Amino acid sequence: MRVKWLLIAVGFLALGFTGIHMNAFSALSGGTSAPAIEVHLQEQAKQALAGANQDWAHVIIKGQTAVLGGTAPSQEDIEKARDIVLHSMGKGGFIMGPIRRVKTNQVILKKRNKDAFWQAQKQDDNQWHLSGQISQEKTKMALLKAITTSESLAPAAIKNGMQRAPDLPSGWDDKALRLFNALIKLNTGTARLTNGALSLDGNTTSATIKREIENTFATFKPLGSGSTKITLVSAPAPEPANIYDEARCQQLFQAMLTDNNIQFSSSKAEIKAESLTLMDSLADIAERCAAHEIKIIGHTDQLGDPAFNDYLSQLRAEAVMTYFVSKGLSPENMNARGNGSRTLLCPQNTRSCRQRNRRIEIVVE
Repeated sequence: MRVKWLLIAVGFLALGFTGIHMNAFSALSGGTSAPAIEVHLQEQAKQALAGANQDWAHVIIKGQTAVLGGTAPSQEDIEKARDIVLHSMGKGGFIMGPIRRVKTNQVILKKRNKDAFWQAQKQDDNQWHLSGQISQEKTKMALLKAITTSESLAPAAIKNGMQRAPDLPSGWDDKALRLFNALIKLNTGTARLTNGALSLDGNTTSATIKREIENTFATFKPLGSGSTKITLVSAPAPEPANIYDEARCQQLFQAMLTDNNIQFSSSKAEIKAESLTLMDSLADIAERCAAHEIKIIGHTDQLGDPAFNDYLSQLRAEAVMTYFVSKGLSPENMNARGNGSRTLLCPQNTRSCRQRNRRIEIVVE
């Protein structure tokens, strides 16, 4: 037994002045020489790389130095593989682990596809054409699902020519999704992404949507040193902007808020993210009804201090008005008022009734 321990100690010393520390020591089952220890470390590093989906990399252990090789998809993958190998048998480094350093000078960075592109077209007849390359299958499925859901289209109505390409620049799918989310709000248009530039051309009848998209992409960073081009025109609306009379406006607001309630954070006037789509729809109606006075009334349930309920309902009504103004609507014909718990839709003190009573009401005069 003493001879075996001595041989292990000699193997450790053969790897370097500092030796391999307790992490490797406890993992070894029978290696008694420097080559055997190197083989063990190399196998652990390979397993760690495979477990992190870094199959492009291969590793060779020389003493306490790991040498990485292979063709890396990106610089980020090189750094990730380096860290994985360094910590594959412990904390790593000169003091804390068996692998003291990782060399990456033999790694080749994979050349990007200079001809890569992605394009989405939304046409007058509500036909969609998707083409080009995308990195992840889940991104492609998310794009198709968004079209079928928001446009109420059957999958057959979408001409899909997208193909997966693993050698695309970092952030490619995110840029494509951002362009697509803007395009889907337009009447018609084309979104295009290449290595050198991204562009969005289209039209919309909503001045609110036009401003929103332009503001979103004002500071948008393209891929690498490329350019961003956003060209939106206000397509002629079928009718003048303020086309709805008072009765029609009231009907639209009521229909929108009967089955949908603006959600706020508990005891706060912060509109939850899940209600922003509803808020955008209400803002579009308000834009069509700008010729009339719009009263925004906040209501609470019957729980809590009445004075606080008055205060909270006022803040929530003002939050809705502020959101409308942020979408480009003038505050001149709008006012916000809190009504507390004075007007209950449901008098019972049940959870469902309290939920109905916490609401925003919009009155057109």
